[in-house]
Amino acid sequence: MLSQITKQKFTAVTKKWLLWLLSFCYFSSNAQQFNWVRSIGGTTATSFQVDMDKVDDVAIDKWGNTFVVGITSANPKVNGVSNSSGNYGLQDGYVAKFDRCGNLEWMRIMGKNQGDLAAGVAVDNVGNCYVTGWVSQGQFTSPCKDTSFPVNSLNSFIAKYDGLGCMKWIRVLDGVGAFPKPRNIKMRSDGKLCVWMNCQPKPAPVIDNIVVTSYSNLFMRMDTNGVIEYHKFVDAGPPNLEKFVMDETDNSYLIYQNITSNPVTFTMGSTTLQAPTDESTITAKLDEDFNLVTYKVNYKAGIWAHKVRESKMYSFGNVQKNAFFHGDTTYAVRARQSVYNDKVYISDDNLNALKSSQADTQKVQAIKCEDLAVRGNHFYFVIPNSGFLKWSEINMLNFNLFAPDFNVLVRFSKDSLIGTIVDTIKGFGISYVEDHIRIMETDRQGNIYMAGLFAGALYLGDTVTPNGGGGSPDGFIAR
Repeated sequence: MLSQITKQKFTAVTKKWLLWLLSFCYFSSNAQQFNWVRSIGGTTATSFQVDMDKVDDVAIDKWGNTFVVGITSANPKVNGVSNSSGNYGLQDGYVAKFDRCGNLEWMRIMGKNQGDLAAGVAVDNVGNCYVTGWVSQGQFTSPCKDTSFPVNSLNSFIAKYDGLGCMKWIRVLDGVGAFPKPRNIKMRSDGKLCVWMNCQPKPAPVIDNIVVTSYSNLFMRMDTNGVIEYHKFVDAGPPNLEKFVMDETDNSYLIYQNITSNPVTFTMGSTTLQAPTDESTITAKLDEDFNLVTYKVNYKAGIWAHKVRESKMYSFGNVQKNAFFHGDTTYAVRARQSVYNDKVYISDDNLNALKSSQADTQKVQAIKCEDLAVRGNHFYFVIPNSGFLKWSEINMLNFNLFAPDFNVLVRFSKDSLIGTIVDTIKGFGISYVEDHIRIMETDRQGNIYMAGLFAGALYLGDTVTPNGGGGSPDGFIAR
């Protein structure tokens, strides 16, 4: 038997060895560098089909494992390596787990003959993940459970997988065609799930005793065993809800957009809201039971990136002449007011503008980043090179020095709204209109993750590039 001293020495050596091993894949949160990137995508079967590969959502557990969901075409590959877990159709949903070093642990394919997808993912504190999406004929891969259910068309679902990729349960919604349409799923601070579905009327219940009577957005609170504890149709319209984010106390912030040339009116409970004209938005705050707390109407402010942290909302997007957002009416005054200005806003958690950056001056509109990340006293997002002339808050930024497909990851101070360049990104070319960063998240150690889709070649920083997937474009996840 080992003596006590020998055991202590063995334990000390083991700890040092583990720390040395982790240093190869676990980087300091203060280091401004891309650690790894992985491509995810398949190939089309015929010339008449189009690759639809992309990452739709990302969740990171407390150990730094990354769970990714999205769409893949036939014959899916991860970083150019074929995935043998199965593929049922020309476009399927998937959920994949990567460890904190970026190594693929498993990938599960879902769907069959039609346009299947996975839309959202959430994680709990014990390593399970929860996925929402829709599928045709209910085919799923899982080493522990390969389940199917009879359907006549597309069906929405919520499913639970454990850390090994084994499906533990699945809940199915019986709707009309692709409705209820799954949009996202998030983990609340109380360990419950918040599920968002977009609905159209159906006389029969879609799940349990829930009947959809109008065009609406359905929010459900669900426990980790799949039991729906509470639900609410938060609006009636039909409203165009584009995004929702949650704060640390389970308040929800909904971003509606008017995509028509006429005013759009809808209701939230007893409150009537109106988005004035095309290119206007409404930001609405709901409490933990999905009741309306407050809202703001925004005019000519196409804000697409939002995060709420520590009672502040951070927003990034574009504005035009006479725009206002959360009460802020500042914009760039110059000759060509038909083009957009990019701006950064900080609001309180009741949607009152606190401050905003000066607007940039650019030649053309280009959206390459639909999210931002908040870390410490800064927040991060990506600026595309679309002919920028000046952004006064970013020192020494001259886009004329770079090729058109050159983009930069920038860091803005929460206090001063002064920006600095963190790193460079090449590959989101203006010739590929689908290229964009869809998700930006941080883990508990402050590492930043970016995900979306790209076409052609993608270069992050100086040396980090993914191997090609199956086609073009492909989805990607990077840290």
